[in-house]
Amino acid sequence: MNTMIARLVMGSLLAGVLLSRLYAQEEPVKITDVKLDKANLPGSVASPAACKELGEDWQYLEVKFSTKKPLMEEVQVKYYIEGYDSLKDNVFVVLVGEDTFLNVPKGDHFAGIYLDPMTLIRYGGKEGARSFKKNNAHVQILINGRMEAEQDINKKDDQGWFTQGQQVAGALVNLKDSPWWPSEARHYNRIKSRN
Repeated sequence: MNTMIARLVMGSLLAGVLLSRLYAQEEPVKITDVKLDKANLPGSVASPAACKELGEDWQYLEVKFSTKKPLMEEVQVKYYIEGYDSLKDNVFVVLVGEDTFLNVPKGDHFAGIYLDPMTLIRYGGKEGARSFKKNNAHVQILINGRMEAEQDINKKDDQGWFTQGQQVAGALVNLKDSPWWPSEARHYNRIKSRN
């Protein structure tokens, strides 16, 4: 009987130690803010001589996040933005994109993706570019292929919305392909090249 009680006590202590270690581990990454807003063209582009296709109605999905580990090999950020394809009777679509950042140190970081004026017109539905401010966006952050953080804006009660509808890749513009490169590059960690 005493042996059984001793085993129960030891088992309880071991379980307590394991649970305390589990809860003591910090989240490796935390999303601190996500917003979808108008992006002003950089001064070198926003001039009377600017290319008409650039337009001025760009939108930017900005993600602020923090990391706890001293250094992470890769941090992948996936972006999902609600849209309505005006070329297909305003059918619901999800605009998708991603960036992978290399050698990310501990601290606060930015990630983001742009929507150009033509994308806004096509996928803005009946209201065009004006509707995107109200559209939902979802962000996921993965470390070593494992999802560690995610956040929605605008429709937080409609979980999983980004898994419905047709996904449209290539409509979102990452920093390296935008008019903001290289002027904004210093605000971001190194983005992995796409080969």
